[in-house]
Amino acid sequence: MIKKENFVKIMDSLRTQYEQSLEFGRDMSKYLDGHFTVALNEGIYDQVFKALSDEMNLDDVDLMNWWAWELDFGRVEVDAWAMIREKRFDISDAGKFYDFLCS
Repeated sequence: MIKKENFVKIMDSLRTQYEQSLEFGRDMSKYLDGHFTVALNEGIYDQVFKALSDEMNLDDVDLMNWWAWELDFGRVEVDAWAMIREKRFDISDAGKFYDFLCS
């Protein structure tokens, strides 16, 4: 099992890289009439999420993808887990998401 500190560092690094890629894409779009998309890191994200899921004995990588992409690394509020596990979980950052995954 990966340590919480290492999980948080990895997820925070991925979030930072994602934000930098988006910013780079926005800047390049200004010079290319809005026709620029950054897709340099997609394979890396998939592999890191798969490795983390395996390390944490999760059934699949969908939960990591959901948290990162649908919830913008925890910045989008969601109440879905209250319905699934009959308890509300705060997954607003990588550390809290780790605690949720370990619960």
